[in-house]
Amino acid sequence: MAKLGLDLTNNKLVGQGADFIAAQGDLVYQISELDLKQKEGSSNIGLVVRCEVIEGRYKGCVTEEYLNIAHSNEDAERISRDTLKTIATVIGHPNPNIINDTDELLNLKPFIGRIVAVKEKVKQQDGSFKFYNKNRIKKFMEFNGEVPAEPTPVNLDNTPPAAPEQQAVPTQQAAPQQPVAQPSNPWG
Repeated sequence: MAKLGLDLTNNKLVGQGADFIAAQGDLVYQISELDLKQKEGSSNIGLVVRCEVIEGRYKGCVTEEYLNIAHSNEDAERISRDTLKTIATVIGHPNPNIINDTDELLNLKPFIGRIVAVKEKVKQQDGSFKFYNKNRIKKFMEFNGEVPAEPTPVNLDNTPPAAPEQQAVPTQQAAPQQPVAQPSNPWG
């Protein structure tokens, strides 16, 4: 046995799903890292955009977005390039129509990201599939300095959330109802 004596209070968890936020809503993000990746055996090129939460309860959590900036499927490429232009615009890139280097997207303005929680299907080396909880940024918006409300919790495990405890509210006893007089039928 070896004594470590480490204080890991300020360290983050790492690995698959460690930064999963079981909530949906708006968070303040800053782009922290960008990586170009080429799919093995293809000409498709993706841009991994790592966005770190910089305000609120989830500060330090990272959400990754994968953008197909060069892809054999024209629709996938167009959607990703539209998203990249939107990101560049909301973070204050001087010319979001022309981006020559990923470094141009670092150290600019923070942005609001509307996250959703999803289950992502990932193919394993043995050919089987495993599901992971993951966050996606569905909308990128300019940050005006006002921190958004706390995101709404979600449950992806198909187990019903615990019912919130309700305080007993005194009930008033209803007054006895009087029978309603029926109008007489003048033709009857």
